[in-house]
Amino acid sequence: MGKLAGKAKVLAGSLTGNDALQREGRLQEAGSEAEIEARRRAQEAEREEARAKTQEELASVESERQRLETEVRAGEEQDQIEAQQVQADRDAKEREERAAREKLEHDREAFALQQAAAKAESDAAVIDPKEQS
Repeated sequence: MGKLAGKAKVLAGSLTGNDALQREGRLQEAGSEAEIEARRRAQEAEREEARAKTQEELASVESERQRLETEVRAGEEQDQIEAQQVQADRDAKEREERAAREKLEHDREAFALQQAAAKAESDAAVIDPKEQS
């Protein structure tokens, strides 16, 4: 708007031979162009600032994503360690129970053999009383 007014003053000053009006018009045009350039630069600066802010936010989001990913991975690893410990505890308990069953079976067999040996000695004494001495 100021540029158009400046052109009008230059034209009017030229038609009327008024050098001061022409100078004022040229100054108004130049001022208007400078204002337009200043606005353009300000808008460009705002866009650059917005880009920089967006980049900063993206970096922050990426950093948070990586932190959360690491946290999740650590949690999964901890869960896996705990599951392995539970399985190791189960395996140990099963081995203990198996060993206890095997010992019980062994003790039963030993007792049965002792009873059979005692019966065999008793039967032998009945069959051949001389060997008893």
